[in-house]
Amino acid sequence: MPRRGRDPNSLLSHEWPEDRDNYRFMVRKVNSAATHLTVDVSWASLMAKNPKVTTTPEEGVQIAKALPMISSDCVILSKDGKPLLAFLRGGIYRPWSEERSARLLEQVTKAIDDLHAVHKPPVPKNHQRHKIDRGSGEHEVYGTHYFALWKAIGHAHEAPTISRDIIKGPASQFSAVLTFLRSITPLTQTISMLFEAVDRDAYNRYRENYNQWLQNPTSPLSAIHTCGRACFMGLALIRNMQAGPHKDSRDTQDGWVGMTCLGDFKGGELVVPALGYKLQHQAGDVVFFRSAVLEHYVADFEGSRTSMVWYTKNDMFEDRGA
Repeated sequence: MPRRGRDPNSLLSHEWPEDRDNYRFMVRKVNSAATHLTVDVSWASLMAKNPKVTTTPEEGVQIAKALPMISSDCVILSKDGKPLLAFLRGGIYRPWSEERSARLLEQVTKAIDDLHAVHKPPVPKNHQRHKIDRGSGEHEVYGTHYFALWKAIGHAHEAPTISRDIIKGPASQFSAVLTFLRSITPLTQTISMLFEAVDRDAYNRYRENYNQWLQNPTSPLSAIHTCGRACFMGLALIRNMQAGPHKDSRDTQDGWVGMTCLGDFKGGELVVPALGYKLQHQAGDVVFFRSAVLEHYVADFEGSRTSMVWYTKNDMFEDRGA
């Protein structure tokens, strides 16, 4: 029997048992085997000023062509030693056996297809961050779902709510979302484990914040809680859509997002101009980065591509409702 990373009795019903030895090996590999790069950007400058993005999608294409590609495990540090990005090739498979990894991919892919069969994602309106070639007819399903506990824009002083993509619509759609979130629990678990390996202090801070909201009797977070390791309070499910140059300015400014993608596609690199690199972000790879202060975008791709981004909005740290 493998030794467990957590007490099996503490696992929620949709979580998978964790192998402690495999987890320790994964942490060592993240911290020692990855290439470490230092860029000429200071953490202080990122925190002091955060100008709006003015890069157009057309300019983004030209910028991406000139940037070198990262295609293997890499950690990018600021010149004052602060981690800004961590890229893990095949990251979603790291904590699991080969058999579990195959099951994870199959289970998550099916969960996405089952959800979109009854609850198609909305297409952002008047939104310059996303584009798609609707004329090709290649993708029947495209759009973005946001599943989160957050404060609506313009309602910073009000109590947080569950996002409309969870609660809007008939009961069958609400049921489909809950089934989806439960089905992808092992992936949520994986992202949390990898986040802990990349930045344990930040992971613990996010966990503490998450648990404070979970324990708050007025918070609805428990309705969508499926994973005892959960630390992020939101998930963006982006189906066959392309994000143009932007920053996620409402995300936690000094925090992280975790991102993976699935599907059968070519291209779709993650471009981060301020760091001077683009990432060969393929299916199953995981990247953590400072989305609120680093301009980023997805390069053109061909095929079917689904991105999953875990995040916490900044105002969910500022006010925990305690």
